[in-house]
Amino acid sequence: MEGILEQFMSSSLVTWVKTCGQLGDKDGNVLTEYTELIDGIFLNKVMNEINPKVTVHGLNKVNNDVGQRAQNLSVLIYHIKCYYQ
Repeated sequence: MEGILEQFMSSSLVTWVKTCGQLGDKDGNVLTEYTELIDGIFLNKVMNEINPKVTVHGLNKVNNDVGQRAQNLSVLIYHIKCYYQ
């Protein structure tokens, strides 16, 4: 599993996302970066840089709460839809 995670985190898309800001702690821990990536907050910040016209509220730190992660990702989908419409 760890090899797959490292491969994903070194992919072109994740590398591009990392150019938008620091992902995880400065120590570069792959699992920490992955966890921060999938909680939805960082990706919503990226979308806010791309499309600042959309104001999105209701993002919360996940703390391993699957429901909160789903809510954050729903907000991200909304943000993406607004960008393309």
